[in-house]
Parts: sequence; C-alpha cells; structure tokens
Amino acid sequence: MAGDQGGGTGHDGSRGWCDREHLLGRGPHRCTRLSPLRRVEGRGRGHHQGRGTRTRPAGNPGQRGCPRPGRQRVDPGAQLARLPHFRRAEPFAGPPDDARRPRRHGHLAGIAGGAVRHRADRDRRRRAGVRVNLRAWLDDLRRHGQLGEVRSRITPDQDVAAVLEHADGSSAVLFTDVEGSEFPLAGNLVPGRDALARAAGCAPAELAGRYAQALREPRPCTVIDAAQAPVFRHRLHGDVLSRLPLTVQHEHDAGYYLTAGLVLVRDPVSGKTNLSINRMQVVGDRRLGVLVLPGRLRRILGEAESRGQDLDLAIVVGVDPLLGLASQAPADREIDDLEVASALRATPLPVAPCPGSGLLVPAEAEFVLEARFRANQRVQEGPFGEFPRTYGPAGSAPLVEVLSCRHRPDAVFQTILSGGREHFLLGGIPREATLLRTLREAHFDVTSVRLTEAGSCRLHAIVALRAPGPGVGVNALLITLGALTTVKHAIVVDDDVDIFDDEQVGWAMATRVQADRDVVIIPGARGSSLDPSSAGTTAKMGINATAPATDRDRHARMRTAPKDPGKLDRYLVELSRRDATGDGVD
Repeated sequence: MAGDQGGGTGHDGSRGWCDREHLLGRGPHRCTRLSPLRRVEGRGRGHHQGRGTRTRPAGNPGQRGCPRPGRQRVDPGAQLARLPHFRRAEPFAGPPDDARRPRRHGHLAGIAGGAVRHRADRDRRRRAGVRVNLRAWLDDLRRHGQLGEVRSRITPDQDVAAVLEHADGSSAVLFTDVEGSEFPLAGNLVPGRDALARAAGCAPAELAGRYAQALREPRPCTVIDAAQAPVFRHRLHGDVLSRLPLTVQHEHDAGYYLTAGLVLVRDPVSGKTNLSINRMQVVGDRRLGVLVLPGRLRRILGEAESRGQDLDLAIVVGVDPLLGLASQAPADREIDDLEVASALRATPLPVAPCPGSGLLVPAEAEFVLEARFRANQRVQEGPFGEFPRTYGPAGSAPLVEVLSCRHRPDAVFQTILSGGREHFLLGGIPREATLLRTLREAHFDVTSVRLTEAGSCRLHAIVALRAPGPGVGVNALLITLGALTTVKHAIVVDDDVDIFDDEQVGWAMATRVQADRDVVIIPGARGSSLDPSSAGTTAKMGINATAPATDRDRHARMRTAPKDPGKLDRYLVELSRRDATGDGVD
C-alpha cells in the first residue's frame, strides 16, 4: 500500500448492500443466519487445470474481468446478500505444529473449536501484553468478542473485501473457505485502538508513547534454528501465487493483490533489517509488481541496482499486529525493525534464518515467501484503492520474482483491507509516536496526540496540551503541521478534552474557537501525494481550540461531583448487569 512504506501503512456509514448491525449479528447470541448462497457456476482457480496469471484482462480498468474460464460473473452485492454464515468464531487454539496435515479444510475444526483459556490477571496482562503470534492473536480477538467467521465458500474478487468493509471497526473476520485456495484467510485483525493496545500491553491513549519507547529501547530477537521454526515446516510447490487466497478489493483495482505481506530486506551498510508494507500486484506466475515509495527500502534497492545486483527479500504473511506496527518505523539505517517489534512484545521475538537467503524472519509467522528484486526490471502496477479511500494511480514498479513459499502446518493467510481501520492504525500509531517525540523535544507539555480515523490516521491531527500559555497553542500547531508531511488539518485542545472522543473535540471547537482569531492557514506546503484535493502542494490549516490562558474559569467544563464516588462504581456495575439481562422498566 502506498501509504505504508516502512519508515515513511472508518467506517463512513455510507456503505450499502446490507445493514451492518444485521451482518454482525447484534444481540445476545451475536449470530446471524442469512439466506443460503447458491453456488456460482464454474470452478474456482484451485480446480482449473489451465490456470493463467491472476491479472485483469486488457481494456477498461473498471471492467471486472474474468481471468479464469468457466466462471460466471455475479454481482458481489447479490452474493453478500445471500451469505449463509457470518458468525462469531469459537476459541482459536490451532492444531499442534507436528500434527499430520488432514484433508482440505479439515484442519479448520482446530481453528473454530479449540478450548484454550487464558486466566491471567487482567492488570498483569495489560502490563506484559498478550503472547503474540497470529494464532494467539485470533484467540485473543475471539475471547473479546471481536472475531467473526464466514464458513460459506466466498470468491476473493471483491466479496471478501465487501464483508471486511461491513465488519470494519467492529470485528476481525476468518474466512474458512476461499474459492480456489486451500488456505483460510483472516482480515480486519486490528478492529480498533483497544485491540492494538491489548497486544502492546498498554492503554489505548498510551500507544504512541509505548511505540516511542520501543524505538528508543529496541530489544534483540531470539534466534532459533530453521529446523525449529514452525514457518518452514511445509513447502508449497508449483505456481504458488495462484494457490494463495489473494484478493481483488475494489472495482477499479488492476488485479489480485497481496496487501498484508511484510517486505523484509537487510541493509547491507548497517546490517539492520528493514520491514515495510507495500502493495504487491500479481503480474505473472511467481511475479509481483511492488510499489516502492521514497524511503529506506527504495534506498537499499537503488544501491543494489546501481551495482547491477538483484536484492534478496522475504515476504512475511500471517503475523501479529505488533510486527505490522514495527514495519512503520522511521527510515533510519540504524533501526532494526525486528528489534522494535521485539521491544513491543512481552517476550523477545523468535526469528530464524531463511533456508535460501539466510534472512532472519519471524519464526512463528504463517507464511514466508523467499523472493528477489530483479535489478532494473520494471512492470506496470496499479491502479489500487488507497488510504484516502480513493485510487492510487498506475505506474512503473520494480519486479519481484518469488523463488519459494514455506508455511506452518495448517497455515492461515492474512489480508489487510485497504482504507480500513487496520490499514489506518498500523500506519497511524508510528506517526503519532513521531509527532509526540517532536513536540516534546520542542518542550511542549503534551499529554496525548491522535491522528484521526476520519483523516485515515494520516491527514488530521489532534494534540492535547497541559495549561498552555499565550501563543503556545499556535506554536504547537505550526510544529504539528510541519512534523508530518501528510497532516494538513490540526487541532490543539486543552488536556480537559478527551482527544479520542470526537464529540468532546467538537465541543472544544464550538465553545473555544473564533475563526478570525484562532484559525491559521499555511498555503503552498508539501502534503500527501495521495490526497486527491492537492495539486502538487497543499494548504494546511490549524485550529487553536484551547481556552485563553487569562480566562480559563469562563471556559471550565461543568462537572458532577457524586457524594460518594466509591458507590458510583457499584451503581454502574448494577446498571450494566441489568442492561445485559434485559431486566428493567418496560
């Protein structure tokens, strides 16, 4: 994805097809059964003997072509309306790594029917974080009611993305039967900040600070033998890309994309590992067009190509969200992104050397594709729907050739919905950490920062200051608009405003802002290249929504003061129990 280059990856309420509350099965059982989905005529790509490349046919880029003969095109909205199962998943335990591989999809009973129970104390778990790999993370999502399951066969051409759109912000989704693939597929693995905070072992408002700490204090990984690494247990043969559940996400996307792969390369100068999330389009058998924007990966690739050399890489798929966060670390040659991921976890990250290239990769990932950037070879890639929820343009992209694919027993593949909460937050939290560090280095008394989901966690920023003096709010705005290139609208508030509550931020703007006094506009600044409203440069706007330092009493928020605050907790517990049982006044 263009916005997710390492060191640089909301639901808007307008999506159609079916009501989101109905799809997610709101209610005591959290389970909804819709009318059965009739089988699509023809066969999926896994059964077609003459599989070609997973690219779109030439012609209108908006035409939803059918690259595989014998398959009937149907409207994804019509299919979604007939979807028979979208249900909350049962405990995710996963089978043991040494279990014999059963027949196609038989292993999914282990995913849906395990009985792992975690009884760790809640406070201790928050301090330490959860034990994180993809399987443990799916189990954690299930235990918190944030994992749904689609068991019916589903086509990867936009139907998967349609379900993910409707569940975005509320639920991760496990697709157990993706047409043409032997592997299940998981998406929306970061439903919100609360989930990401659980993984990191902190409160949601502390995520930026937690990430900044990991950058300051990276932790070495634990290196294990390749023979001990679950990810190398099985090898996939043949045209591996056609056997994976890759998706088409949007109607004008150029073809099938791998959206959740961590591109891992070693910096030959520093010896450090760089991770990034890049959009990767299938352009042929074992061939990918990979968008590489300015940053550390482009520099490493450019240096190799200047010597006429190919560049080894590993594409890691099926990981916990902390590795996704680490892939967005700043473009500093002295930062090892694997060590940042290790510092974010409760225990050091286990890594193992790839059998071919020797690159160290996460040992508990689900898939590792060893591959190679072919020096100075380019292919056409794009268009593709990007983080502003508009399309990133087509262009020339470096060619990657996939050499091998290894995976865990009973592996689960992963996808990231472009323009969804997971996409926003994985790219947004590291940027928040950069903004927090920049403001504190400039000696601002910052309590919290946030890049909002409405701005794709890229374009809009909110900063809370503790008792700012005259002029401090405006200065903080100028720093905020300059610290992150993508930010074009910034709001500064007092620390009595919860910046993670949009209503409170709106209240501060309504009661503490006069437009002729508190709005700053900076024309002709550099902004995001993917912002469709910009024309080379962008105008940036800052809003100072802090109360005047000389008149804070007049702007003080009204409060309630319970006679016995200790009893209030008991009242609220009682109220929540009555709400849960449905007892009360009719």
